[in-house]
Amino acid sequence: MKPFLPHLSVASITRYLKRLRDFGLIKKIVGTYRYYLTRTGRRAIAAACRITEQIIIPALAV
Repeated sequence: MKPFLPHLSVASITRYLKRLRDFGLIKKIVGTYRYYLTRTGRRAIAAACRITEQIIIPALAV
């Protein structure tokens, strides 16, 4: 993930991943370094996209 987030330290990325796991938004695949979105995580992303598209962007256009 470090190449995608060059402005963050490795420790910061680790803390973000831990928080996402604690909130139940991602799960780690056992025996690997990979993660996947849970059903809750997919719903949270969909809600954030909808809020951005329908509320925030129109408000900025005014």
